[in-house]
Amino acid sequence: MRTKYIAVIFFAILLTAFFSCENQDEMGHGIIPQADYAAVTITDTIEVEAFTEYDDTLYAAYKNYMTAGIILDPVFGKTETSFAIKFSNTSYGKYKEGAMADSVILSIGLDTTQQRFYGDSISKFKLQVFPVVKVMEQKDRFYQNTDFEEYYDKTPIGEAEFSPAEIKNRLSIKLDKSYGDKIIKATADTTFDEKICGLYFKADDNNSNSVIRFYYNSRTSDFNYNVYYHTEGETTSSYVLYSLSATDININFAKHDYTGTELENIDTVNQAEQVYLQGLTGTKIRVQFPNVKALQPTDGSYFSLIRAQLIVPLADTSISHEKEFQAIPRIYCTGKTSNNTDLYFNEFYDIDRYGNKSYHGFGITNEHNYSINMTGRIQNLLNLYAAGKEPTYKIYLYPSNRVSDFTRSVINTPVNKENPMRLVVEYLKYER
Repeated sequence: MRTKYIAVIFFAILLTAFFSCENQDEMGHGIIPQADYAAVTITDTIEVEAFTEYDDTLYAAYKNYMTAGIILDPVFGKTETSFAIKFSNTSYGKYKEGAMADSVILSIGLDTTQQRFYGDSISKFKLQVFPVVKVMEQKDRFYQNTDFEEYYDKTPIGEAEFSPAEIKNRLSIKLDKSYGDKIIKATADTTFDEKICGLYFKADDNNSNSVIRFYYNSRTSDFNYNVYYHTEGETTSSYVLYSLSATDININFAKHDYTGTELENIDTVNQAEQVYLQGLTGTKIRVQFPNVKALQPTDGSYFSLIRAQLIVPLADTSISHEKEFQAIPRIYCTGKTSNNTDLYFNEFYDIDRYGNKSYHGFGITNEHNYSINMTGRIQNLLNLYAAGKEPTYKIYLYPSNRVSDFTRSVINTPVNKENPMRLVVEYLKYER
């Protein structure tokens, strides 16, 4: 351990200094001995190990955000996303006898308060719409890497071409009139749910270098289509509305091709100078602290951990294409048990005044890093080691939105000597 400073501090001085330090590497004092004896406050930097791993398969249905597109990232390779939606006759509209379709106008919404696209915002983007021909059962477990090929007809029934920067809060697409006739027929003979199974959205393979992020709000129902029709002799059209409801399934899909990148063959034995964190079930980062045991004194003195802060610095490459490739705005620290079950740490739960719990994430600081308070985890490890036990879990860093947010971060590891990932600990060492 590399000692940065050692100072003799008395009880009254500690009270004055409580939380006085603003620098992340010189953190404030939080635990005070209960007597008027001298104590030594020590600040050390503890060794960290960090490794990139592929993310787990995630359940990807019933999300508010859905993405479609293909993006070529100089660091992360090729990512391809798409999504599928089931629509219902939420208006309970009925067709007149002899109804014939005039047109089908589809509308899908975008969030006006968040990033709506990633990648190239100027070049043309072509979004294609395909009919889903196989029922998407709610009981089925659809994951982000589900093979959806057998679920949809490969002939598109509609498409829209636009520049991502041009779209605002809604995108309208005209679908084939023949699809409207199928909807009318299936609605009339009550086979709509069996025959009109939904729509599948994907970017044209040869016309995309961006990912569009669509947004579903159940209160405004921005995902819908109107079937306009007329009967013989009528000169004006009527319509029936179909929309995505809270009980209708929607599914995100993502595929990653890391060919030719650092991620193609991840080495989890040796640390590289950088580790990689990517949303859309891309990658995660495993961190471990091999020298935590050395914090426990062996000379008979007492020990109190004040604080342990994990500094996770972003590498320069993560902002070299700032507009196209944003760093992940918020990351989470969770665990995995020995049987690969998710483990959420109690110290990272926030509870509001109504008793509602939410898991705490960590954003980017002014120093261009993520700063994670690991005091609870390090204390837990120390308690286990003191009892002669080894931890039964691993610690991971994840993106804030692993299913529908295309952001990614390149992070320096402890191997990077200029600005390494590091664990800064502050503790009291004293004798009774």
